[in-house]
Amino acid sequence: MKKITACIAALLLAVFSLSAQASADPTDAFYELVERWEMMGIINTQPPLRPYPLKLIEEILTNVIQSENENEAALAKDCYARIYKRPYRVRVDGEGNVRFAKDDTDKINYQIIPGLHIFGDFAFPKFLTAGYKLGVVATNDTSLDSVPGGVVQPYFFKDAISLKGFEAFWDVDASFAFNYENFYVQAGVNHSSFGPFYNDSAIISPNAKHTANFSLLFNGKKVSYTQAMFGLSAASPVPYVSPLDQVMLASSGAQPQTTLFSKKFLSIHSLNAQIFKWLSASFYETVIYGDRFEPAYMIPVPYMITQGLLGFDDNIFMGINFSVRPIKNLEWSNDFYIDDIELSQLLKLNFDTKLRGTFQSSIKYVFSDISWLDMLRINYTMVTPYMYAHCQKITNPVTGALTVAPLTAINYQEYTTAGEPLGLGLSPNTEQVSLSLSVTPVKWVKVTGRGSYSRHGNVNESLSPIEMIEYLNAPEGYFTTDGTIHNHQNYFRLGNPLYDSYVPSAWEKFGFVSQDTLMHTFKAGADVDFVTPDTKFGRLSLSVGYTFEYIINYGVDKPIFNGNGGKYNFSTDLSEEQLLKEVEKAMLDVQQALADWRANLTNRTNHYITVTLKYEW
Repeated sequence: MKKITACIAALLLAVFSLSAQASADPTDAFYELVERWEMMGIINTQPPLRPYPLKLIEEILTNVIQSENENEAALAKDCYARIYKRPYRVRVDGEGNVRFAKDDTDKINYQIIPGLHIFGDFAFPKFLTAGYKLGVVATNDTSLDSVPGGVVQPYFFKDAISLKGFEAFWDVDASFAFNYENFYVQAGVNHSSFGPFYNDSAIISPNAKHTANFSLLFNGKKVSYTQAMFGLSAASPVPYVSPLDQVMLASSGAQPQTTLFSKKFLSIHSLNAQIFKWLSASFYETVIYGDRFEPAYMIPVPYMITQGLLGFDDNIFMGINFSVRPIKNLEWSNDFYIDDIELSQLLKLNFDTKLRGTFQSSIKYVFSDISWLDMLRINYTMVTPYMYAHCQKITNPVTGALTVAPLTAINYQEYTTAGEPLGLGLSPNTEQVSLSLSVTPVKWVKVTGRGSYSRHGNVNESLSPIEMIEYLNAPEGYFTTDGTIHNHQNYFRLGNPLYDSYVPSAWEKFGFVSQDTLMHTFKAGADVDFVTPDTKFGRLSLSVGYTFEYIINYGVDKPIFNGNGGKYNFSTDLSEEQLLKEVEKAMLDVQQALADWRANLTNRTNHYITVTLKYEW
């Protein structure tokens, strides 16, 4: 009981940031209003890449202020005053999370992230604008043990300065833009978001780590075009640890730190159209590549064509999304993001084939005529097997051919930055349904209720027996079979690195949540936010959040088959009887590995509490 009391007391003392700078952070409250105004038809669908340049923000707010909707015009005026009142603001902030787990250890995890920031938006004379955040944050825990599964924290915990019980880090974002009429050029180091889903995105999530980026935007009345390049932080899926460091880590109980590397890039371009007042659509392409800089991906031609000139070795995606507003205040948004498909089979209406991608669909309704009701959301998300995962190739010293690198190698192809997801936080082979409703019973209080259900399978459970044997027979440290973003679709035939190949099931089967053992996750919770009016003395915010989480078959996302380095002998020199014995021995090990994996699955109940407080001037 003393531990619980201490955790709650620590959270009550924590300080939390609820606002940001509009032109350098896509989570600023301004973008919630943009989403609302798009749904209400007050403004057209805006460009997909956020944050926006300050001049575009001003244009949006001005259009809403001049609209006939008095309530929304008042919201736009308040937002305009907040952004343009002064070019700098000071904020004492932080974050506090605590997790109470009902499992074998009944362990309590807590995390506190206090900080201090100076931030704001600034318009220079004529064409240049900037947004910035300069500050320092500290934390007692850099892990994700205190937050619900699937959450990716945006903090960049690197280059720590050790304090008593805490580690302090720089927290700096900046964005600069040059505009001329409908053309914008923007560059910065900041968080970003892309696509029709403002809270989370399969392409670039606002919760991902910040990146260096450069973008060009043409924003016409009916058509817009975006071209952007992001400098990502490369990392290896499994950090390399020397034998000496292994001893030191084992004695201290610490975790190995992820080392970051340069020369990893994401390029993206999109064409967006407001086809009718009630219909908008977009086509876009992305490519992740590395170990070089490729200017060809800055040319506005299809990346499939460009990749063909470069050897078809980069990680290419394409997508299409559309939003429909059949009646006032109602919007249905859909996004299809495709990594790879077996088009010949799909044309034959065979859907049990290679199909890697994500699908997001959302129905949203704004209750503009009911003062205390805000917004209702119903979301569905699908992440198919092997989506986001991509192996890193290296040159085989024997043959000179490209082959799969070990997991300790720097991965320039995987859909991550700083070793964490760049897109959705959901693992491949997962689907999720979620519901949220926000209400404002009084002007300065907002209550949001939310709930979700997801199911996830480890695709390796449904591989063929031969494929399972191949993973067991592989060298140690080359493959993971946990079904996560690091579990790509390559393997070695006969356990030999000279025979790099695709896993046949990954090529020929869909395998989406069709496994015998699935992890089911139920979440329900609520957030209560209170914000005082902005006065000459500043503004105070208080937020209290609670999430209940129940997981059936926790541990599905753990490895099933670990490579044993060629334990089985499948040489052609063996007799048929000897070969049969080797296969029988391997099959027994396969069954034992599956049995051990299933035996370690448990059911888990977690409670998460967040108490937040913030003062801003």
